[in-house]
Amino acid sequence: MCNGRNLAVGDEIFTEDNVYHGPASPWVGPGPCGVKQLIGTYHRGFRTPVGPWKRPSWPAIASSFGRAARDTQDGPLYAIGATGRSVTVAGIWIFRVVGMMQQLGLVSEPAGAATN
Repeated sequence: MCNGRNLAVGDEIFTEDNVYHGPASPWVGPGPCGVKQLIGTYHRGFRTPVGPWKRPSWPAIASSFGRAARDTQDGPLYAIGATGRSVTVAGIWIFRVVGMMQQLGLVSEPAGAATN
């Protein structure tokens, strides 16, 4: 969905009762439509994906906590036209998929992560 820039994947991986809890994006609606709306906003604002999020493997995702990604805002983002400025963002979106991948033994818990 993000890596391949294919929003249609959202219909396959998110249920209608999915709720996004991002404080910077309180406008995101429920279900696949909401997530596609959110990710589509960033696809339009950053049209040329670069950096660690382009096509990471699961081990790369698990080991990337705390790292930053860099890209250039070359399209509209929210009410801001393209600025051509580069940005660095520290963070990662996790939709509970990592927990499933850990249970399957495909990724390990990041160092220092709290366990429940």
